[in-house]
Amino acid sequence: MASVWIGIEVWRSRHSEAGQPPGSSGVAARRGLVREQVNRISDALVNLAAGPADIPRFFVLEVDERRGIFAQFLRTETGIWAEIVSSQFLAPWHRLTPDQEGMLIEHGWLAPDEVSPNFHREFVITPPVKHLRGYAMLVLDTLMHVYGVHESDPITIEFRDG
Repeated sequence: MASVWIGIEVWRSRHSEAGQPPGSSGVAARRGLVREQVNRISDALVNLAAGPADIPRFFVLEVDERRGIFAQFLRTETGIWAEIVSSQFLAPWHRLTPDQEGMLIEHGWLAPDEVSPNFHREFVITPPVKHLRGYAMLVLDTLMHVYGVHESDPITIEFRDG
């Protein structure tokens, strides 16, 4: 067992100079892309949360217009109302499977109902709002694992009033 640990330490010392183990540069690049996307989404959520709750303001996060993948976020008195697209608005060839809908529920999204035709949830915000990385990570994780979005896919964020 000791030889295994020594082998690991030798491997670590040989590869620490390069900063990454062989073949992991793709992993580091992917992590960087994920971090950038999370930061963009978090910044947008903070911007939305910082605004007055009595003025209707929201933003739409669009990933793939062709497939119809989007999420939308509205400032409320207690936080941010978040919706992520349901099959009703997806292109027919990209409708969600029952397994994908189950994954959305597992990620904490509520199923479409009389309140919203999309999967939805409330992000509770407590001032002072400095960052909302946890919510941003949840949104990106949902997009990647349920909708098959890649971390390098362009994300468009558009703020709207009214």
